[in-house]
Amino acid sequence: MHQFPATSNVELVITLTPFSIFSEGSVATHGSPYDYDTHVPLIFSGPWFVPGRYAEFARTVDLAPTLAAVAGAKSSEKLDGVVLRRALR
Repeated sequence: MHQFPATSNVELVITLTPFSIFSEGSVATHGSPYDYDTHVPLIFSGPWFVPGRYAEFARTVDLAPTLAAVAGAKSSEKLDGVVLRRALR
């Protein structure tokens, strides 16, 4: 429900039980609100990164700012994510 503006007229929200999906025959799914689907590895490789394993929480939106920092690119607009500085050399 947090994905809808507070002013919208939401009348029904459906949340599936763990390990349930809406379709049949899917090879892969993501986006459920359960831990098994939201905790996935993020792997960076190359000379720009410090080898190691980090237990800190990282969000999908942190990926682009981190890779932009490696490339030396500046965003022309405000980003939701942050640079994962601990992983950078």
